Amino acid sequence: MAAMDPNTRRLTKSHGEGLNQFKFELPLADTVQVKAGSLVMMNSSGEALPADTTGGTVIGRADAQVGEDGVSLDPVPTVRVTTGVFSWDVASSSLDNTKIGVVAYVVDDHTVGATGTPGTTVAAGIFLGLDDDGQAKVATSPLITGALFAAFDND
Repeated sequence: MAAMDPNTRRLTKSHGEGLNQFKFELPLADTVQVKAGSLVMMNSSGEALPADTTGGTVIGRADAQVGEDGVSLDPVPTVRVTTGVFSWDVASSSLDNTKIGVVAYVVDDHTVGATGTPGTTVAAGIFLGLDDDGQAKVATSPLITGALFAAFDND
């Protein structure tokens, strides 16, 4: 796995940095750690946690490491999250440049893939192609992932 440094995951302006980029500060979910440069989602209580396949809304990339696994912190720290286009590791070879525009789904807090079922798996954003290192460029924002969830939610 590539190191999750927030500066190495940032793409150049030609790939969308600074375009529709927003920053959020959310309370950290209890007993979890969010790593710098990792994919972050928000749970139904409005708390930030590492993106995984259990459900929630992906909101962006963590600016810094916060928290500690298994430790409840008081006061609860906040997680600063940035939206935008970021590079993520690719599960197998599930995404390639013939799939630009498809939904990229969360595999874990640094990996995305093409496999998922809208409404039952967690969308990471819209796949915009592979970068020169073979990582997936994904537009990651609650504006995108929230809309995808709403469009496919059958409740």
